[in-house]
Amino acid sequence: MRTRVALGCALLLLAACGGEQWVRLSPEEQQKLATPGIRINAIAEQATPVIADLLAATEAEVLINGRPLSEAELAMAQTLGIAAPQKIRIEVRRRFPMPEDPRMANAARELGLIFGTDDEAGRTQGYAILLKPEFANSRRLISHELVHVAQYERLGGIAPYARQYLVEMLALGYSRAPLEQEAYARQITTP
Repeated sequence: MRTRVALGCALLLLAACGGEQWVRLSPEEQQKLATPGIRINAIAEQATPVIADLLAATEAEVLINGRPLSEAELAMAQTLGIAAPQKIRIEVRRRFPMPEDPRMANAARELGLIFGTDDEAGRTQGYAILLKPEFANSRRLISHELVHVAQYERLGGIAPYARQYLVEMLALGYSRAPLEQEAYARQITTP
């Protein structure tokens, strides 16, 4: 059943927002997402609650301390199809939170992910967006992160998003993951 749900989510992402396909997955890649295998499912099952708890805790902090979207950012969020843009808050931080379990950081490094590194410019956690200071006013990055907010809404919240993201990263890697590819395809590229 979970395999069918994962495939359904992947296909939904491919057809999201007016039927446009953000990334063309090969038949082999589609199969990897449809049946990610015992190892990937086991990692996702163990890691999802840890990641989801971290994301939810950080979201709660940012929703209290972060700034609301500007008028221009609200308009961008509405254009990107976010159902509740008024809930979004942005906070600028030098460092983003990481799980305390060192296995998570090691796994991210082994997969070549920028999660938790100095190269990570922004991160979305539900309705919370974290940005590094040097990217605080980047329309491109803010729009990219807003696409992730829309994905959280579409997938049903933090835990379903975290699981889908993990499966995509483990099965396909960052550069081929439909969630990331959609965010890159839909981000605003003009200043």
